[in-house]
Amino acid sequence: MVHGFGLAAVTGMALLGFIMFFLIANYGVAAPIGFYQLPKKMHDFLSSFVWLYWWGHIGMATLHASKSPPFCAYSGRSNAILGWFTAPESTPEILREQALQG
Repeated sequence: MVHGFGLAAVTGMALLGFIMFFLIANYGVAAPIGFYQLPKKMHDFLSSFVWLYWWGHIGMATLHASKSPPFCAYSGRSNAILGWFTAPESTPEILREQALQG
């Protein structure tokens, strides 16, 4: 759902930017026409959501990285890239036992 809102905000900004491009008179030499202000204000409004979406993703990625085991812990395996997914010590049963122990 969050990705859908982010995609909608970015798509809306792109469409409004496309419209704004064609409303600029004389290829930006003259001042924009009055009607230009409506899509510009909507574009600016949506940009707030895009920035929230961007910084929210950075924050969640940082939080996820701080709570996950380090990737280098599995680098000794022959399949280092998929080691986290296939490591026997990461099965739900073993993780449950480790949580109960400690």
